[in-house]
Amino acid sequence: MPGSTTTICAKSLARSKAFPSVAKLFAAFCAAPASARLAPAHRQRRLRSAREGALLQLDGSPHDWLAGRGPRLTALGMHDNATGKILSAQFFLSETTEGYFHLLQRLLRRFGIPATFYGYRSGIFVRNNPHWSIEEELTGQRQPTQFGRALSQRGVTFIAAQSPQAKGRVERLWGVLQDRLCSQLRLAQACDLLSANRVLRSLGRTERSGVRPKFDQITNRLS
Repeated sequence: MPGSTTTICAKSLARSKAFPSVAKLFAAFCAAPASARLAPAHRQRRLRSAREGALLQLDGSPHDWLAGRGPRLTALGMHDNATGKILSAQFFLSETTEGYFHLLQRLLRRFGIPATFYGYRSGIFVRNNPHWSIEEELTGQRQPTQFGRALSQRGVTFIAAQSPQAKGRVERLWGVLQDRLCSQLRLAQACDLLSANRVLRSLGRTERSGVRPKFDQITNRLS
């Protein structure tokens, strides 16, 4: 607006020679559309599930877990959204389909089948490459990955996160573990994959408690 306060201020700064750089920045700000000046919308945090087993988050965290004493490792984990407990976790040399299958088999044996998995749009979980096969073009839909097919056969839904921030709690969990677990690995003088997993298993046995869910009924089905 010609008579608005911001326009008047911009003209006053332009006439002044004391702060030429400030005048240019302010003029550019006023010229920008109002939508561009608005702060980015805050991403709403995903609420905790009401029942244990209703939603499990899975993710990998590549990190220098051994602090230079050994190879760079990737921690893969499955985390219950209702209680905050890590139900299955292990170190691997890299993030692979085989690693997630290993965790899935352990999870099914110990806790049964969860209702839903939530993870990022990795090619391990969902088909996200631009090339469609002839079969996919004929049917008009993407074929599941090997891991996605295994979940579908067990009646498990997979929700793909649209951004790393959308995974929320599991991202913050890895941040906490990178401090605590690295300290435990250093105290145990872990220097390779075998000794690192030994420390991770011992830590998991001593930390089974979590947040109490809203409902005590567990969603997991027998595998």
